[in-house]
Amino acid sequence: MKRKTLPFLLCMSVATPALAIQPIVGSWLVNDPDGYTVVTFREDGSYILGLDFAGDPTHTGVEWGSYVWDGNPGSTYGLIAATASGDTNGNWGIANDEDGPVKFEVSGNSGIFSSPFATSSTTPLTASRVVHFPGTIIGSWTIPNEAPVSANFFADGTYILAESGIADNDGGPGIERGRYSWDSSTGTLLAFDVVTDTSGGWGLWDAVNSTPNVLTVVVSGPDSLLASAFDEPAFTLVAVVPEPHSYAMLLAGLGVTSITIRRRSSTRS
Repeated sequence: MKRKTLPFLLCMSVATPALAIQPIVGSWLVNDPDGYTVVTFREDGSYILGLDFAGDPTHTGVEWGSYVWDGNPGSTYGLIAATASGDTNGNWGIANDEDGPVKFEVSGNSGIFSSPFATSSTTPLTASRVVHFPGTIIGSWTIPNEAPVSANFFADGTYILAESGIADNDGGPGIERGRYSWDSSTGTLLAFDVVTDTSGGWGLWDAVNSTPNVLTVVVSGPDSLLASAFDEPAFTLVAVVPEPHSYAMLLAGLGVTSITIRRRSSTRS
């Protein structure tokens, strides 16, 4: 993965204080028959959203920024106050969505995203928390103290990567989706069969040259990975929700959770 080292505050227009771990913290994969959506809410109050809709380049991209989630019981429970620092997915998203503020009611590892102020009918979509498996790369990873990145590796051999930041000669913010192989003995991580890449030369796949950006990734701790490439300094990725102790604390007394985002019709303008 070509990593762009950028001071965090340069990439975030609004800096928010660190949050206590809330149920919203984590990465969520939406079960949308029309496309692929992953959204990561980090503990530091930043978020990144990646959308991939075939045949819809306007809404295929990323959005990132800062958020505050209302976790207090009552009529406003679940409302997200978000400010986007960057947006390449048009008028959909968490901040500045065409249907107004988003509400996310969490219950364990699932929940419901809705648009309570929409002027037209909207349909929720279910989604699931991306689960971290200690000792492997399966799960959702981010780079601490930098502009939001969400690297999601699934047990079926597929991945979704959403990157934010400032575009340069190599590429820019975007979403990447395809398949991956990881050799646990050597650490070699390769992307292949990449079907979507809006980030140019960034990420695991270089869309400009149609070649993988080869990485060596080793498990460096129960909640961390150490990644390196021949032309870049090594860097650390951490689990969005650490396992097992932090995650157990997060779920204690919450029941089981999943997410729901309003469904985007493929015919929607």
